[in-house]
Amino acid sequence: MIEGRVLDEDGLIWSLKLRDGLRFHDNEPVLARDVVASIRRFAPRISFVNALIAATDELSAPDDYTVRFRLKRPFSHLPEALGGPGGTVPAIMPERLASTSPYQPVKEVVGSGPYRFLPDEHISGARAAFARFAEYQPRDGQLGFTSGPQITHFDRIEWVTLDPFSAQAALSRDWWESPGRDLFPLVARDRNITAISHYMPAMGILRFNQLYPPFDNAAARRALRSAIDQNEAMIVLAGEEPADRYEGVGIFATGTPLASDAGIEVMTRPRDLPTRDCSRTARFDPSRPLSLRAGNRPPAPSGRPVPAHGTTAQHRRRWSRRFDMEDREIRAALDRHWAASDANDLEGEHQIYREDAVLEYPQSGERIRGRRKIQSSRAAQPNRKRFTVRRIIGAGDLWVTEYVLTYDGRPSYTVSIMEFLDGKVARETQYFGDPFEPGPSRAQWVERMP
Repeated sequence: MIEGRVLDEDGLIWSLKLRDGLRFHDNEPVLARDVVASIRRFAPRISFVNALIAATDELSAPDDYTVRFRLKRPFSHLPEALGGPGGTVPAIMPERLASTSPYQPVKEVVGSGPYRFLPDEHISGARAAFARFAEYQPRDGQLGFTSGPQITHFDRIEWVTLDPFSAQAALSRDWWESPGRDLFPLVARDRNITAISHYMPAMGILRFNQLYPPFDNAAARRALRSAIDQNEAMIVLAGEEPADRYEGVGIFATGTPLASDAGIEVMTRPRDLPTRDCSRTARFDPSRPLSLRAGNRPPAPSGRPVPAHGTTAQHRRRWSRRFDMEDREIRAALDRHWAASDANDLEGEHQIYREDAVLEYPQSGERIRGRRKIQSSRAAQPNRKRFTVRRIIGAGDLWVTEYVLTYDGRPSYTVSIMEFLDGKVARETQYFGDPFEPGPSRAQWVERMP
């Protein structure tokens, strides 16, 4: 969207010039004030961009086609921050939409790219349709991965979301974008299928929660580090093919300007597994079992979602202790919970919660404290609800349920994240595929989230 930039000599004023002919999908022109508002909405959610805003004295639109950053101090990575760190891009939208709180979803999808979103054909969690935007004018220049002119070759595009088994069956006449890592080698053996590993290099970091025992103790962190094998972890994430993964990577990754293997010897040299003496030094409490587990992780650099529990299972076999509650017990409790929810059995539905449980709806900014209040808020809802569970994943104290919640016949794709404590839900966070306002029927039990 930028035609060019001007940087003053001391590096404190960046002037970005919008290119001609940009229009939103509602046929209004893209103006600098729209860009400024969109950047301000984007920044609080992305730490890199938030750091840019913290270094900015003034972000303004001196005219309709100029965006100006006046900085407090030089910030040489400004282009990278605005380019979308980690693939999260600052979506430019009309000022009227960008003025919405960054913690609330916008009510319309209005962009300025080569394809426009078709909201009437959208099925949450199943299909998204787009049509060619006739007013779009591609920029000049050569294509370069995600940069350069965006040329449209189709009048219409549909993105269809399938479960893994349906996606695998569709390969007989179609293509599958992101097969699971465990399924990829099986699919690749089919002579009628071409399997392509195409990915962007990215870093994955295993970090400790140093606020709570036992990992508030450096000795505990060192003990766990001695049991982690980086090569095994990468094989689980990226497969056996060496071309698909890197080994011996430190905090500054291979192939980056700051690449360095300083200190990597702590991960590559021969190491002993944790001993009882080491555990005592780390202050492990034998009366409080320690669970080291993981469920499905986000997509790997290959773009394929991969299960992480292969690696953690290997490590757990080496130094695991008994667990607070077996996964099968929590899974059975979850099955009972969702069955009771679908049957409108309020008592049965809420047996899974602790008395001091917290329920949060980040999209509407609502928080409800206490099991009885949570139950009362749901009992007061006038809608007829049905629950269709699509998938439950998790382990230890963290479980995620993907389901379709149908309100009076209208389906909405929903995700529930439950955090367990002593076998009961201590906190639940729910996200919905469709935006919604705070529910008036539950207002008396709700406190507003900041």
